[in-house]
Amino acid sequence: MSALAHRWLALALAALAAPASGAETLEQAWQAAEAADHGLAAARADTAAAREGARAAQALRLPTLQAQAARLHVDTPPQTIVQLPAFGLELPIAADRDLGIGGVVASMPLFTSGRIANAVEAARAGAAAAAEREGAGARDLRLQVAQRYFDVLKAERLLAVTRDAQASLQAHARDVGNLHARGYVPKKDVLAVEVMLADMNQQVRQGENRLDLARAAYNRQLGRALDAVVVLAGREPSQQAPGELAVLTRDALARREEIKALGSAAEAAERLAASKRAENLPSLALVGGYARWDSDRLGTQGTWLVGATLSWTFFDGGRVRAEAGRYAQQAEAARERGEEARSLVELDVRRAWLALGDARDRLVVAHGALAAAAENLRVARSRYREGLGTNADVLDAERENSAAETRYQIARYDAAFAEVDLDRALGRL
Repeated sequence: MSALAHRWLALALAALAAPASGAETLEQAWQAAEAADHGLAAARADTAAAREGARAAQALRLPTLQAQAARLHVDTPPQTIVQLPAFGLELPIAADRDLGIGGVVASMPLFTSGRIANAVEAARAGAAAAAEREGAGARDLRLQVAQRYFDVLKAERLLAVTRDAQASLQAHARDVGNLHARGYVPKKDVLAVEVMLADMNQQVRQGENRLDLARAAYNRQLGRALDAVVVLAGREPSQQAPGELAVLTRDALARREEIKALGSAAEAAERLAASKRAENLPSLALVGGYARWDSDRLGTQGTWLVGATLSWTFFDGGRVRAEAGRYAQQAEAARERGEEARSLVELDVRRAWLALGDARDRLVVAHGALAAAAENLRVARSRYREGLGTNADVLDAERENSAAETRYQIARYDAAFAEVDLDRALGRL
């Protein structure tokens, strides 16, 4: 079997074989990256913080219980007058200078004009926005990992193509050397092959460097040592139709987390504005507790108390109105950003949809050119051995065959990545 036949058999087996044992799939790479990425970890912390804020806001509706105690030293102690009519005397009796006071007070809001209710809803909307931003960050991270993943696969295949071309050219160089030794071909044919072979050797070294850099970038994305061993499972493009652009765009607008996050942020700001305005409206709370004091002269006594407190701020210099206006403007800004995000999502879906169609078209064309390039190389080499063709014809055929295989491998992995990119644009990744 010829070297060319061996090369095509290897390509066919590589495309049909199952992933090698221990090879890392794209889904496994996503999991590893999500566990190691610091940006995503920060987004998770932001979400957790927002949820704690929501729980804190909900606690505003619950009663509060406070215990207080104090030991006081007074310069002028309080006095009481004791009358002794039988003796015609009035005696002042002073308390001691040291007095102990303590007690427990409970308070529960009964009516706050919507201040607490809006604060709770604002916190919930803020937590939702944080979770949606986290989801968007995770989706963008998966796309970055997919880019690195396919960069490695592409670099591996392109290096294999270059090495196959190197082996084919070395075989042709041996044929030329033998023919020159017999006096059938001139020295210039030997020199031409040597020059092209030297260039091919340089391309192999460049391919090895590209592969090393691609693996290092992949490892860095997953939080691993740059020189860690990388063994990836192959991933071929599917033949599934992506669907109609209008339908995909509508689904993306309903699914993308960026749009949802901005909507939640606008709601949170609106609720904060309403909560802030309620600070200048009536507020009613139920209070109750127990107070106790301790004095050497007045004794130790305690008393229970219960009542209601009503507060209403009539004038604060415009502070509350200004703060509520600030939150209202933030809500407006979030809504405007949401509209901008919708436009960008529509463009993103269209770009990804067109890119997938283009990549698949290039793959079909490139695949069709493979057999023609291989046959042209076979014929050129056969004609050269029989003295019917020139060395330049063989070298041109070598270049075209290598270029055809390169275009095919690039289109192959571009199509596979374009499918992932479209899933990201649709919010399905």
